[in-house]
Amino acid sequence: MTDGYVGNDMAIIGEIQKYKNARVFSFGIGGSVNRFLLDKMAEEGRGEVEYVALSDDGSAARRFHERVRSPLLTDISLDFGNLQVADVSRNELMTFSARNPSSFTDATPKPEAARFD
Repeated sequence: MTDGYVGNDMAIIGEIQKYKNARVFSFGIGGSVNRFLLDKMAEEGRGEVEYVALSDDGSAARRFHERVRSPLLTDISLDFGNLQVADVSRNELMTFSARNPSSFTDATPKPEAARFD
C-alpha cells in the first residue's frame, strides 16, 4: 500500500513484469493517486485498476471481491491456424469478467474464412 508518491514507478512495474503468471489488481483511494503507476501495474499484471472516492460506501471492495472471486475466462489464447492475420494488437489477452468484458476484431484479407470457436 502506498500514497502513490513513491518515485520509482518504473522499478515497481519492472518487478511486476517478472511474474508472468501473477495477476495484479491495483486500488487508488482518494483524488490524488498516481494514476500512471496504478494503471501500468494493472496492465502489466493482467489485472484491473479501481479508483475509489473517499465517499465510497464500500461498493468498490465488493466489486473487487466479485472480480477476483469469479472470473469468466482466464489465460485466453487465439490460434489462427493457417489464416493469415494482417494485424494483431496484443499478444496477451486479458481475463474476461462480467464487469469488464473484452472484445477483439480481426483484419483478415478474407473475413469469411475466419472462424472462432
